[in-house]
Amino acid sequence: MNRCRFTLWKKKISNDELRTRIEMIDSPALKSAVACLVYYDFFGGQFRQDIPAHELEYYYSHIDKGPMDVDCDVLASALRWVGYPDALAKERAAKELL
Repeated sequence: MNRCRFTLWKKKISNDELRTRIEMIDSPALKSAVACLVYYDFFGGQFRQDIPAHELEYYYSHIDKGPMDVDCDVLASALRWVGYPDALAKERAAKELL
């Protein structure tokens, strides 16, 4: 997969705003699923030492929670809410990616 395709839309939103939107998600499982996908899309191709410490601290608190049982449509909706374009949100929410 071309990681650039996942990140082009993010030029319109800051990292702080993205984390704020993720934090506003009520369901802990849904919040963690969104955080994991955002982390993978934006930092997955980087070495750990190249990622700002505050970003690692925030996203790693969600990554270590194990598999999340969330509905794909609900996950796609949450991804759209944090800023993902519609088609990309649906693609990233596909069950086989979690």
